[in-house]
Amino acid sequence: LRLTDYALKALGDAGWDAGPVAKPKVVQLTAGGWSTCVNYDDGSTFCWGSNSKGQLGNDKGGSGKSSAVPVKVVSTVELHGVDCGDEHCCALDQTDKLWCWGTNQFGQTGMDSGFPSLHKPTLLAAAGAVKAIAAGGGHTCILLPGGTLRCWGLGNSGQLGQGEEKTSITPVDVTWLKE
Repeated sequence: LRLTDYALKALGDAGWDAGPVAKPKVVQLTAGGWSTCVNYDDGSTFCWGSNSKGQLGNDKGGSGKSSAVPVKVVSTVELHGVDCGDEHCCALDQTDKLWCWGTNQFGQTGMDSGFPSLHKPTLLAAAGAVKAIAAGGGHTCILLPGGTLRCWGLGNSGQLGQGEEKTSITPVDVTWLKE
């Protein structure tokens, strides 16, 4: 990944010193339907693209204001393992707890329907420790340390692994993995 001079200036404007100190290095990249995010080796996360549903995580979502340059995800914890779906993203903190932000139209951020969008990372405590994340178009799946796979959100095409076409706002075990 090579950032343009304009993007590097934006990173400097976001609080990074433009002096001789080495910039953090990108350790992970994910592209969602309308936005892109990176994790840096210093634990920071930056996103760019559409912010119509809060998917940039900068606490300014819903304004319809996109960003062509990286903006820092507003978080009280360091995040890693970020993955983005169409209009939502999820990442893990240092204790492997799950944090999600962006649209919650189908419950894909793990919150109930009273939260249409999350404009900054929000802890999904019910998930417990997580080993890996996969964010889909309108759903999210996680792999737990013991090998259990759980999904939630839009299930109209059977993407939650329940053997039926059903949406769920709470994590459900992927049933076809069980013998």
